Amino acid sequence: MRKVAFLLTLLTTSNLIADETSTPTVELVTTIHEYCLEQQTVKTESNIENIILECVNNDLAISAYKTFNTYVELTSFIYQEKEHK
Repeated sequence: MRKVAFLLTLLTTSNLIADETSTPTVELVTTIHEYCLEQQTVKTESNIENIILECVNNDLAISAYKTFNTYVELTSFIYQEKEHK
């Protein structure tokens, strides 16, 4: 019974931690995006957007920031936020 209670506590805690991700700043996302672009030596790859998205999301996830579902969502965030400033 203690094992079940312990597992439920772990699951609840991990769900709470997962929900506590914050939205990154546009400056941070832009910096990470530019870094990921620089790391790609072959920019003509057909899946370059997926590679960049994965790179950006990995960096954001490490710092407990919310990630992006698509490359379009990523670039829209960057340019939409820049237009508001």
